[in-house]
Amino acid sequence: MLYGVPQYIDVEDKLVGPLTARQLGWMIAMGVAIFLCKVMITGPFFWVIAILVALAFIALAFYRPYGQPLYVFLGHGIGFIFSPKIYIWKRTAEIFKNPEKINKGEKKENGLGAKRKKEISALDLEALARTMDTEGEDRSKRILEIIKQRKKS
Repeated sequence: MLYGVPQYIDVEDKLVGPLTARQLGWMIAMGVAIFLCKVMITGPFFWVIAILVALAFIALAFYRPYGQPLYVFLGHGIGFIFSPKIYIWKRTAEIFKNPEKINKGEKKENGLGAKRKKEISALDLEALARTMDTEGEDRSKRILEIIKQRKKS
């Protein structure tokens, strides 16, 4: 049995002529804003302000960057500006509180069957995590020793 798949689901219904309800709302808001400008501002300066207000409201009504309304696009931009840009890692695992050694893994060298264990203690992991959390500002001597050991092997 065949079912009809809805198409053009992002097209809004036309309310007045070629205008949708949302576009009509923006046009009415533009008229109110220009009327308020006319009441408050007189002379040639009014026309400059009226043209700028009209352009802004026409853009809000008709311009769709990346397939979304301009006011949604501007909202996302403002949200991006005021949201934090640094992800702060919040460790929740209890596994690192035990000071015993944790196996990092075993590797075979050249396929000859010889195995080499890489072990790192929980205290070393805590020191590394502290260094990473402070973006390198809190760097201890133990961290530098770990880095030198890892470069040699």
